[in-house]
Amino acid sequence: MQERHKVKPTLGSNCYLNFIATGAAAGMQRKPTSVGPFQFDTILGMTKVRPPQAVQTFGLRRHRALLLGILVGVPLSSFAETLPPAAPFDAITWKATMKRKPSTALRMATFHVRFERTTLDDVRRAVSVGEISHHGDAGESAYWLCYTNLAPTRTERIWVIAHGEMGGPEHYVTNISAELLPSGSAAADCPALPNAMKPLSLDNHLWLGASDVAAHAKLGAPSHQEGAWKSYDFRGKVPGNCEGGSFDLSSWQFLHFQNGRVNSLQVGQVTSC
Repeated sequence: MQERHKVKPTLGSNCYLNFIATGAAAGMQRKPTSVGPFQFDTILGMTKVRPPQAVQTFGLRRHRALLLGILVGVPLSSFAETLPPAAPFDAITWKATMKRKPSTALRMATFHVRFERTTLDDVRRAVSVGEISHHGDAGESAYWLCYTNLAPTRTERIWVIAHGEMGGPEHYVTNISAELLPSGSAAADCPALPNAMKPLSLDNHLWLGASDVAAHAKLGAPSHQEGAWKSYDFRGKVPGNCEGGSFDLSSWQFLHFQNGRVNSLQVGQVTSC
């Protein structure tokens, strides 16, 4: 597997954890007993978990905020021109109202990209095309595969993303982003998706082009709405030994509607302590 601009994730002071949804924490300092997080409430010890895979541990100062998105204002180079979309919200301040996870995987024909279980390398092998791109360092690090779905009546762009720290050195998938393009073709860093990997959908059967009515039927009322964006959020517990308690699981699905249909989406999941 080839990786562009591969940078080993490291931790330093005054950095941010940015992922979609990505937690943000300032003043991080390396410590071998805790991990980078999704939700920030107090100080010390948050452990990122990718059950049943190995656990990474770091220490940090946590803020009660969630900054969302891989903050990608300007491409680093011509090798990573097609960057993932920025997140639609600056912070999550609303209550998670979903009773279950809105989505757990992306379906690419019969292949399922499962959050926190499937790696970018797994996806690349299954699709047999594409190269892993990289942006940022430390808490701002992100890796992704980008594909273009050249459908008969529309063009879709899909990013399969692994946060540099939350996805670990194995690059476990933490986020999926997709959007309709007004026109266009495949790009060098977003090759055409093979027909064998179609059709595409989330495991809740929603995808680009879904109607507002269909989204409501599958997901119910959103946890939050801001402009044309609707956010569906779930918070739950995962059995495990997290300072004597269970792990926290956060799952989200952001849908953008235009003329009553989804034209952009961002979906993901992280487990933390």
